[in-house]
Amino acid sequence: MNQFQFVQHPVNPLSELVFENLGEVVTDSLMIAKMFNKEHHNVLKDIKRTAEGIEQLKNNIEVIESGIDLGVVRFYETHYIHPQNKQTYIKQLLNFDAFMLVTMGYTTQKAMLVKMKYINEFNRMKELIQKQQQPISIEDAVIHSMTELKEIKSRQDHTEEEMNKMKLLVDNELWLTEQHKGAVQRKVKQRVFELKKEGYDNASYQGIYGALKRHFGVAKYDKIPRKYYQNAMRFIAGWYPPERPSALDDYIS
Repeated sequence: MNQFQFVQHPVNPLSELVFENLGEVVTDSLMIAKMFNKEHHNVLKDIKRTAEGIEQLKNNIEVIESGIDLGVVRFYETHYIHPQNKQTYIKQLLNFDAFMLVTMGYTTQKAMLVKMKYINEFNRMKELIQKQQQPISIEDAVIHSMTELKEIKSRQDHTEEEMNKMKLLVDNELWLTEQHKGAVQRKVKQRVFELKKEGYDNASYQGIYGALKRHFGVAKYDKIPRKYYQNAMRFIAGWYPPERPSALDDYIS
């Protein structure tokens, strides 16, 4: 992750969701946790997982051949003092691209509304920063406006293309989200319970997780690529423990 050194005060003190840092609009993990009603340590885990995924993508052949600029996704580690115990803790700052990737797995209706508020605030703050840089003459104003329009159009086209490519890569490469892992765990418990009722005494959590890891070729179940989540859920629902040899088979052998 990028190292964060200095935080400027927000350009507009009324903006709570985002603020300016050295000319770039960012938000922080504490505000994300508050707005999405999540524990801060879980948001930090999501950020770490996303950053690790981005780091892995740097050597991905498809990323290299497509010319995707992963440098637009920026995280900055910094610290804050807890208002109650006065202890110092880590928090993360995220630019717009980083925010969008981290919250991609937050898909409830309320989460979508929060993301729309964030998008509006990012855009509004960016426009506010740009308006502070006023040209000094009419000629400069015309040139500035024309250049700005071209840049905005170029950025919009580039951002849309990059986000589409990034989403495909994220879906293929990143692992299960916390929500996915929770659903998998519940599905495993449910399947073991069903099998026990059917008389499969050798049904176990370990058996399902072991079969799941072998099926998807991963060391841990939470490293299953996100795009295979539904396949994993179907696999669990259809899993049966290996048959034990009957007493007659034991006698014959």
